[in-house]
Amino acid sequence: MPSLPTPADVPWTSIHTSTAASTVVANILASGALDEISNYSSEDGEESAIKSYLRSPSAGRAREGKLTRGIIFWVYPTGRHGPTETLEGGDSRRAAGTVLMHGLLVTVESGADLEQAERRIFEAVPENGIAHLHIRESRA
Repeated sequence: MPSLPTPADVPWTSIHTSTAASTVVANILASGALDEISNYSSEDGEESAIKSYLRSPSAGRAREGKLTRGIIFWVYPTGRHGPTETLEGGDSRRAAGTVLMHGLLVTVESGADLEQAERRIFEAVPENGIAHLHIRESRA
């Protein structure tokens, strides 16, 4: 029986918007199966939606600063109304009714360092367009 591929078998750890990636992400989001969180952070950085989520039961409860199971979720820019936005009146480049996608599909391996994951996720969220970020388990 063939084994499932591991992240080591996959040569990338992040991808950015392409037609194929957009289609896959749109289908994943349409399933309604992903938790969706904003990238909100307080001015002092002490409170953030990403930090709260990574430490929540939904993320598998952290132990010793590491995730106890792999997770997948969607992070969208604060103030952008979730992962998609339909333009009501259009703008100079797009017609009314155009659906814009924005945010980050995050996949995190069990054993990933929480602080490193939080920092990388926060830095990777695009304001416009979509992207994917994969965070490997911490070996340290």
